[in-house]
Amino acid sequence: MSSTGLLPVTLENCDREPIHTPGHIQDHGALIAFDLHGTTTHVSANAQALLGPTVPALGELLAPHHFEGIPTVRDTIAGLFQLADELPFNADIQLCGTGFDLIVHRAASRVVVELERQPINEDVLTGFAVKAHRAMDKLKRQPSISALLNVAVNSVRQLTGFDRVMAYRFRYDDSGDIVAEEHAAKLESFLGRRYPASDIPAQARRLYIFNTLRLIADVDSTPIPLLLNPTGADEPVLDMSFSVLRAVSPIHIEYLHNMGVRASMSISIVVNGKLWGMLACHHMSPLQVPYSVRMACDVLAQILAANVQSLMAREQANRLAQASTMRSRLIEAALHADDTIAALVQLAPALCEVFSAHALVLTEDGKLFTHGDLPKDAATHLARWLETPGSMRHALIDRNSLNDLPAE
Repeated sequence: MSSTGLLPVTLENCDREPIHTPGHIQDHGALIAFDLHGTTTHVSANAQALLGPTVPALGELLAPHHFEGIPTVRDTIAGLFQLADELPFNADIQLCGTGFDLIVHRAASRVVVELERQPINEDVLTGFAVKAHRAMDKLKRQPSISALLNVAVNSVRQLTGFDRVMAYRFRYDDSGDIVAEEHAAKLESFLGRRYPASDIPAQARRLYIFNTLRLIADVDSTPIPLLLNPTGADEPVLDMSFSVLRAVSPIHIEYLHNMGVRASMSISIVVNGKLWGMLACHHMSPLQVPYSVRMACDVLAQILAANVQSLMAREQANRLAQASTMRSRLIEAALHADDTIAALVQLAPALCEVFSAHALVLTEDGKLFTHGDLPKDAATHLARWLETPGSMRHALIDRNSLNDLPAE
Protein backbone atom coordinates (compact mmCIF):
# COMPACT_ATOMS: atom_id res chain seq x y z
CA MET A 1 0.00 0.00 0.00
CA SER A 2 1.07 3.60 -0.48
CA SER A 3 1.89 5.89 2.41
CA THR A 4 -1.60 7.33 2.02
CA GLY A 5 -3.10 3.92 2.74
CA LEU A 6 -5.45 4.24 -0.24
CA LEU A 7 -3.94 2.45 -3.23
CA PRO A 8 -0.71 0.75 -4.23
CA VAL A 9 1.77 3.14 -5.84
CA THR A 10 3.37 1.80 -9.01
CA LEU A 11 5.52 3.20 -11.82
CA GLU A 12 2.34 3.49 -13.88
CA ASN A 13 0.45 5.72 -11.42
CA CYS A 14 3.24 7.48 -9.49
CA ASP A 15 2.55 10.72 -11.39
CA ARG A 16 -0.86 10.79 -9.67
CA GLU A 17 0.37 9.92 -6.17
CA PRO A 18 -0.73 12.62 -3.65
CA ILE A 19 2.76 13.11 -2.26
CA HIS A 20 1.75 16.33 -0.44
CA THR A 21 -0.67 14.38 1.81
CA PRO A 22 1.13 11.18 2.81
CA GLY A 23 -0.35 11.03 6.32
CA HIS A 24 3.07 10.04 7.69
CA ILE A 25 6.31 11.74 8.70
CA GLN A 26 9.97 10.76 8.87
CA ASP A 27 10.99 9.45 12.28
CA HIS A 28 13.62 12.00 13.34
CA GLY A 29 10.94 14.40 14.59
CA ALA A 30 7.32 14.78 15.64
CA LEU A 31 4.38 16.75 14.26
CA ILE A 32 1.35 18.34 15.93
CA ALA A 33 -1.30 20.30 14.01
CA PHE A 34 -3.90 22.73 15.39
CA ASP A 35 -6.98 24.37 13.94
CA LEU A 36 -7.21 28.15 14.14
CA HIS A 37 -9.02 27.93 17.50
CA GLY A 38 -6.00 26.18 19.02
CA THR A 39 -7.49 22.67 19.12
CA THR A 40 -5.15 19.77 18.35
CA THR A 41 -6.28 18.01 15.16
CA HIS A 42 -3.30 15.80 14.24
CA VAL A 43 -0.50 14.26 16.31
CA SER A 44 2.25 11.97 15.08
CA ALA A 45 2.25 8.58 16.79
CA ASN A 46 5.74 9.18 18.22
CA ALA A 47 5.03 12.62 19.72
CA GLN A 48 4.71 11.67 23.38
CA ALA A 49 7.63 9.24 23.32
CA LEU A 50 9.86 11.86 21.68
CA LEU A 51 8.63 15.06 23.36
CA GLY A 52 7.37 13.89 26.73
CA PRO A 53 4.00 13.86 28.50
CA THR A 54 3.29 17.59 28.11
CA VAL A 55 2.49 17.28 24.41
CA PRO A 56 -1.17 18.29 23.77
CA ALA A 57 -3.44 15.33 23.12
CA LEU A 58 -5.86 15.10 20.21
CA GLY A 59 -8.84 17.36 20.76
CA GLU A 60 -7.10 19.44 23.46
CA LEU A 61 -6.77 23.21 23.33
CA LEU A 62 -3.24 24.60 23.37
CA ALA A 63 -2.58 25.47 27.02
CA PRO A 64 0.26 27.16 28.99
CA HIS A 65 1.46 23.87 30.50
CA HIS A 66 1.95 22.17 27.13
CA PHE A 67 5.50 21.71 25.80
CA GLU A 68 6.85 21.89 29.38
CA GLY A 69 5.41 25.38 29.68
CA ILE A 70 8.06 26.93 27.41
CA PRO A 71 6.70 30.37 26.40
CA THR A 72 8.62 30.37 23.08
CA VAL A 73 6.70 27.36 21.82
CA ARG A 74 3.24 28.63 22.76
CA ASP A 75 3.93 32.17 21.48
CA THR A 76 5.30 30.93 18.15
CA ILE A 77 2.30 28.65 17.58
CA ALA A 78 -0.31 31.19 18.74
CA GLY A 79 1.25 33.88 16.56
CA LEU A 80 0.21 31.99 13.43
CA PHE A 81 -3.45 31.55 14.39
CA GLN A 82 -4.18 35.03 13.03
CA LEU A 83 -1.64 35.08 10.16
CA ALA A 84 -1.95 33.55 6.72
CA ASP A 85 1.79 33.45 6.07
CA GLU A 86 2.91 29.98 4.99
CA LEU A 87 6.60 30.64 5.52
CA PRO A 88 8.05 28.71 8.46
CA PHE A 89 9.04 30.29 11.77
CA ASN A 90 11.72 28.45 13.70
CA ALA A 91 13.49 28.47 17.06
CA ASP A 92 15.87 26.29 19.08
CA ILE A 93 14.30 24.70 22.16
CA GLN A 94 14.99 22.01 24.74
CA LEU A 95 12.39 19.37 25.62
CA CYS A 96 13.06 16.41 27.93
CA GLY A 97 16.73 17.40 27.93
CA THR A 98 16.99 17.09 24.15
CA GLY A 99 17.61 19.88 21.62
CA PHE A 100 14.96 20.39 18.93
CA ASP A 101 14.40 22.72 16.02
CA LEU A 102 10.88 24.10 16.39
CA ILE A 103 9.49 24.76 12.90
CA VAL A 104 5.97 26.19 12.60
CA HIS A 105 3.98 27.15 9.49
CA ARG A 106 0.42 27.68 8.29
CA ALA A 107 -1.21 25.16 5.95
CA ALA A 108 -4.64 26.50 4.95
CA SER A 109 -6.75 26.35 8.14
CA ARG A 110 -4.10 24.49 10.15
CA VAL A 111 -1.04 25.55 12.10
CA VAL A 112 1.55 22.79 11.69
CA VAL A 113 4.16 22.38 14.43
CA GLU A 114 7.20 20.22 13.73
CA LEU A 115 9.92 19.46 16.24
CA GLU A 116 12.99 18.03 14.59
CA ARG A 117 15.52 16.39 16.87
CA GLN A 118 18.85 18.18 16.48
CA PRO A 119 21.66 15.85 15.39
CA ILE A 120 24.84 15.80 17.42
CA ASN A 121 27.28 16.51 14.62
CA GLU A 122 29.88 19.03 15.65
CA ASP A 123 31.97 18.38 12.52
CA VAL A 124 29.23 19.81 10.29
CA LEU A 125 28.70 22.86 12.52
CA THR A 126 32.40 23.66 13.00
CA GLY A 127 33.08 26.94 11.21
CA PHE A 128 29.64 26.72 9.61
CA ALA A 129 28.89 30.47 9.58
CA VAL A 130 32.26 31.33 8.05
CA LYS A 131 31.91 28.61 5.38
CA ALA A 132 28.39 29.73 4.51
CA HIS A 133 29.37 33.39 4.20
CA ARG A 134 32.41 32.52 2.08
CA ALA A 135 30.30 30.35 -0.25
CA MET A 136 27.65 33.02 -0.76
CA ASP A 137 30.24 35.71 -1.39
CA LYS A 138 32.04 33.51 -3.92
CA LEU A 139 28.80 32.77 -5.77
CA LYS A 140 28.16 36.47 -6.32
CA ARG A 141 31.46 36.84 -8.19
CA GLN A 142 31.20 34.06 -10.80
CA PRO A 143 31.27 35.12 -14.48
CA SER A 144 29.34 32.20 -16.00
CA ILE A 145 26.57 29.70 -15.27
CA SER A 146 29.06 26.85 -15.45
CA ALA A 147 31.29 28.50 -12.86
CA LEU A 148 28.27 29.22 -10.63
CA LEU A 149 27.20 25.57 -10.61
CA ASN A 150 30.71 24.32 -9.90
CA VAL A 151 31.02 26.66 -6.92
CA ALA A 152 27.56 25.63 -5.70
CA VAL A 153 28.20 21.88 -5.64
CA ASN A 154 31.56 22.38 -3.94
CA SER A 155 30.07 24.71 -1.31
CA VAL A 156 27.06 22.52 -0.51
CA ARG A 157 29.28 19.48 -0.08
CA GLN A 158 31.56 21.39 2.29
CA LEU A 159 28.62 22.66 4.33
CA THR A 160 26.72 19.38 4.59
CA GLY A 161 29.20 16.54 4.31
CA PHE A 162 27.25 14.62 1.64
CA ASP A 163 29.20 11.98 -0.29
CA ARG A 164 27.97 13.38 -3.59
CA VAL A 165 26.51 16.73 -4.68
CA MET A 166 25.34 17.17 -8.27
CA ALA A 167 23.93 20.10 -10.23
CA TYR A 168 21.16 19.26 -12.68
CA ARG A 169 20.21 21.62 -15.48
CA PHE A 170 16.81 20.89 -17.02
CA ARG A 171 16.12 21.02 -20.74
CA TYR A 172 13.01 22.28 -22.52
CA ASP A 173 11.49 18.77 -22.29
CA ASP A 174 12.15 18.53 -18.51
CA SER A 175 14.91 15.95 -18.92
CA GLY A 176 18.01 16.84 -16.93
CA ASP A 177 21.77 16.78 -17.41
CA ILE A 178 24.31 16.57 -14.59
CA VAL A 179 26.53 19.51 -15.45
CA ALA A 180 28.59 19.88 -12.24
CA GLU A 181 29.56 17.45 -9.49
CA GLU A 182 31.63 16.99 -6.33
CA HIS A 183 31.92 13.50 -4.87
CA ALA A 184 33.93 11.29 -2.54
CA ALA A 185 36.90 9.52 -4.13
CA LYS A 186 35.27 6.10 -3.53
CA LEU A 187 32.32 6.94 -5.81
CA GLU A 188 32.18 6.92 -9.60
CA SER A 189 31.39 10.16 -11.36
CA PHE A 190 27.89 10.86 -12.71
CA LEU A 191 29.00 14.01 -14.53
CA GLY A 192 27.49 14.28 -18.01
CA ARG A 193 24.70 11.77 -17.42
CA ARG A 194 21.24 12.64 -18.67
CA TYR A 195 18.02 11.59 -16.92
CA PRO A 196 14.52 11.52 -18.43
CA ALA A 197 11.74 13.88 -17.39
CA SER A 198 9.83 10.91 -15.93
CA ASP A 199 12.37 10.72 -13.09
CA ILE A 200 10.56 13.69 -11.52
CA PRO A 201 6.75 13.32 -11.75
CA ALA A 202 4.69 16.45 -12.41
CA GLN A 203 3.35 16.79 -8.86
CA ALA A 204 6.89 16.51 -7.45
CA ARG A 205 8.03 19.23 -9.84
CA ARG A 206 5.30 21.53 -8.50
CA LEU A 207 6.38 20.89 -4.91
CA TYR A 208 10.02 21.60 -5.79
CA ILE A 209 9.04 25.07 -6.99
CA PHE A 210 7.44 26.36 -3.79
CA ASN A 211 9.14 24.12 -1.21
CA THR A 212 12.69 24.40 -2.39
CA LEU A 213 14.57 22.11 0.01
CA ARG A 214 13.84 18.48 0.86
CA LEU A 215 15.82 16.19 3.21
CA ILE A 216 15.48 12.43 3.48
CA ALA A 217 17.60 11.57 6.51
CA ASP A 218 17.36 7.76 6.30
CA VAL A 219 15.60 5.90 3.50
CA ASP A 220 15.31 2.81 5.72
CA SER A 221 13.51 4.54 8.58
CA THR A 222 9.92 3.52 9.33
CA PRO A 223 7.37 6.25 8.50
CA ILE A 224 5.40 7.49 11.52
CA PRO A 225 1.62 7.81 11.02
CA LEU A 226 -0.36 10.92 11.90
CA LEU A 227 -3.19 10.22 14.35
CA LEU A 228 -6.60 11.89 14.05
CA ASN A 229 -9.19 12.60 16.71
CA PRO A 230 -11.62 9.63 16.52
CA THR A 231 -14.51 12.11 16.61
CA GLY A 232 -13.13 14.09 13.68
CA ALA A 233 -14.41 11.88 10.89
CA ASP A 234 -14.80 14.91 8.61
CA GLU A 235 -11.31 16.24 9.37
CA PRO A 236 -9.66 17.33 6.08
CA VAL A 237 -6.48 15.59 4.99
CA LEU A 238 -3.48 17.53 6.28
CA ASP A 239 -1.62 19.33 3.49
CA MET A 240 2.08 18.68 4.19
CA SER A 241 3.49 20.54 1.19
CA PHE A 242 5.65 22.75 3.43
CA SER A 243 6.40 20.11 6.05
CA VAL A 244 10.10 19.42 6.67
CA LEU A 245 9.30 15.97 8.05
CA ARG A 246 6.90 14.83 5.30
CA ALA A 247 7.27 11.11 4.59
CA VAL A 248 8.71 9.92 1.30
CA SER A 249 6.98 8.28 -1.66
CA PRO A 250 7.67 4.52 -1.69
CA ILE A 251 8.59 4.78 -5.38
CA HIS A 252 11.28 7.35 -4.56
CA ILE A 253 12.54 5.20 -1.68
CA GLU A 254 12.91 2.29 -4.10
CA TYR A 255 14.70 4.58 -6.59
CA LEU A 256 17.23 5.61 -3.93
CA HIS A 257 17.67 2.02 -2.76
CA ASN A 258 18.51 0.97 -6.30
CA MET A 259 21.28 3.58 -6.35
CA GLY A 260 22.65 2.46 -2.97
CA VAL A 261 21.73 5.81 -1.42
CA ARG A 262 20.75 5.96 2.28
CA ALA A 263 20.18 9.72 2.65
CA SER A 264 19.47 12.50 0.17
CA MET A 265 18.75 16.20 -0.06
CA SER A 266 17.47 18.25 -2.99
CA ILE A 267 17.62 22.01 -3.38
CA SER A 268 15.63 23.64 -6.18
CA ILE A 269 17.04 26.27 -8.51
CA VAL A 270 13.97 28.31 -9.46
CA VAL A 271 14.41 30.90 -12.22
CA ASN A 272 11.53 33.09 -13.40
CA GLY A 273 9.09 30.93 -11.47
CA LYS A 274 10.18 27.70 -13.21
CA LEU A 275 12.28 24.76 -12.07
CA TRP A 276 15.47 25.58 -13.97
CA GLY A 277 17.72 23.11 -12.18
CA MET A 278 18.46 21.33 -8.94
CA LEU A 279 21.27 20.54 -6.53
CA ALA A 280 20.93 16.85 -5.64
CA CYS A 281 22.85 15.41 -2.69
CA HIS A 282 23.43 11.71 -1.93
CA HIS A 283 24.99 9.91 1.05
CA MET A 284 25.76 6.23 1.34
CA SER A 285 24.74 6.11 5.01
CA PRO A 286 22.02 7.91 7.03
CA LEU A 287 22.67 11.64 7.39
CA GLN A 288 20.54 14.23 9.14
CA VAL A 289 21.75 17.68 8.14
CA PRO A 290 20.94 20.29 10.83
CA TYR A 291 18.05 22.61 9.99
CA SER A 292 20.27 25.72 10.23
CA VAL A 293 22.71 24.24 7.69
CA ARG A 294 19.85 23.34 5.34
CA MET A 295 18.47 26.87 5.50
CA ALA A 296 21.91 28.25 4.62
CA CYS A 297 22.00 25.91 1.61
CA ASP A 298 18.55 27.13 0.61
CA VAL A 299 19.70 30.76 0.74
CA LEU A 300 22.78 29.79 -1.26
CA ALA A 301 20.50 28.29 -3.93
CA GLN A 302 18.45 31.50 -4.05
CA ILE A 303 21.62 33.52 -4.64
CA LEU A 304 22.61 30.98 -7.30
CA ALA A 305 19.20 31.31 -9.01
CA ALA A 306 19.36 35.12 -8.97
CA ASN A 307 22.80 35.04 -10.59
CA VAL A 308 21.68 32.47 -13.17
CA GLN A 309 18.76 34.72 -14.07
CA SER A 310 21.06 37.73 -14.39
CA LEU A 311 23.56 35.87 -16.58
CA MET A 312 20.79 34.46 -18.78
CA ALA A 313 19.34 37.95 -19.26
CA ARG A 314 22.79 39.22 -20.23
CA GLU A 315 23.28 36.33 -22.67
CA GLN A 316 19.87 36.97 -24.21
CA ALA A 317 20.67 40.67 -24.65
CA ASN A 318 23.97 39.76 -26.31
CA ARG A 319 22.23 37.30 -28.66
CA LEU A 320 19.66 39.92 -29.65
CA ALA A 321 22.40 42.43 -30.37
CA GLN A 322 24.33 39.87 -32.44
CA ALA A 323 21.16 38.90 -34.33
CA SER A 324 20.39 42.53 -35.13
CA THR A 325 23.91 43.11 -36.42
CA MET A 326 23.80 39.91 -38.47
CA ARG A 327 20.43 40.84 -39.98
CA SER A 328 21.85 44.14 -41.17
CA ARG A 329 24.90 42.42 -42.67
CA LEU A 330 22.72 39.84 -44.46
CA ILE A 331 20.45 42.49 -45.97
CA GLU A 332 23.39 44.58 -47.09
CA ALA A 333 25.19 41.55 -48.62
CA ALA A 334 22.06 40.39 -50.48
CA LEU A 335 21.21 43.86 -51.82
CA HIS A 336 24.66 44.55 -53.25
CA ALA A 337 25.48 41.12 -54.66
CA ASP A 338 24.91 39.70 -58.14
CA ASP A 339 25.31 36.19 -56.70
CA THR A 340 23.42 35.86 -53.38
CA ILE A 341 25.00 32.51 -52.49
CA ALA A 342 28.51 33.82 -53.05
CA ALA A 343 27.77 36.85 -50.87
CA LEU A 344 26.29 34.81 -48.02
CA VAL A 345 29.13 32.29 -48.10
CA GLN A 346 31.37 34.98 -46.65
CA LEU A 347 29.05 35.23 -43.66
CA ALA A 348 28.73 31.48 -43.02
CA PRO A 349 31.04 31.31 -39.93
CA ALA A 350 29.30 34.30 -38.35
CA LEU A 351 25.83 32.85 -39.06
CA CYS A 352 26.78 29.55 -37.39
CA GLU A 353 28.04 31.44 -34.36
CA VAL A 354 24.83 33.50 -34.01
CA PHE A 355 22.61 30.40 -34.24
CA SER A 356 24.97 28.16 -32.21
CA ALA A 357 24.87 25.84 -35.22
CA HIS A 358 27.39 23.18 -36.17
CA ALA A 359 26.73 23.51 -39.89
CA LEU A 360 25.04 25.73 -42.46
CA VAL A 361 23.44 24.84 -45.81
CA LEU A 362 22.80 27.48 -48.50
CA THR A 363 20.90 26.58 -51.65
CA GLU A 364 19.51 28.65 -54.55
CA ASP A 365 18.63 27.73 -58.15
CA GLY A 366 20.32 24.35 -57.91
CA LYS A 367 23.50 25.72 -56.33
CA LEU A 368 24.45 24.23 -52.96
CA PHE A 369 26.98 25.34 -50.38
CA THR A 370 27.75 23.75 -47.02
CA HIS A 371 29.79 25.06 -44.13
CA GLY A 372 30.72 23.11 -41.04
CA ASP A 373 30.56 19.50 -39.95
CA LEU A 374 27.99 18.15 -42.43
CA PRO A 375 28.66 15.71 -45.31
CA LYS A 376 27.83 17.07 -48.77
CA ASP A 377 25.54 14.15 -49.65
CA ALA A 378 23.53 14.66 -46.44
CA ALA A 379 23.17 18.37 -47.25
CA THR A 380 21.98 17.50 -50.80
CA HIS A 381 19.47 14.99 -49.41
CA LEU A 382 18.17 17.58 -46.95
CA ALA A 383 17.81 20.32 -49.58
CA ARG A 384 15.89 18.05 -51.96
CA TRP A 385 13.57 16.87 -49.18
CA LEU A 386 12.74 20.46 -48.17
CA GLU A 387 11.92 21.30 -51.79
CA THR A 388 9.47 18.39 -52.04
CA PRO A 389 5.82 19.62 -52.14
CA GLY A 390 4.14 19.16 -48.79
CA SER A 391 7.38 18.82 -46.84
CA MET A 392 8.18 20.83 -43.76
CA ARG A 393 9.68 24.17 -44.86
CA HIS A 394 11.06 25.25 -41.51
CA ALA A 395 12.66 22.64 -39.32
CA LEU A 396 15.33 22.12 -36.71
CA ILE A 397 16.87 18.83 -37.79
CA ASP A 398 19.30 16.79 -35.74
CA ARG A 399 22.20 15.61 -37.84
CA ASN A 400 21.71 12.10 -36.42
CA SER A 401 18.20 11.98 -37.89
CA LEU A 402 19.17 12.82 -41.49
CA ASN A 403 19.25 9.14 -42.46
CA ASP A 404 15.60 8.88 -41.37
CA LEU A 405 14.37 11.49 -43.87
CA PRO A 406 11.93 10.20 -46.55
CA ALA A 407 13.59 8.69 -49.61
CA GLU A 408 13.74 10.80 -52.78
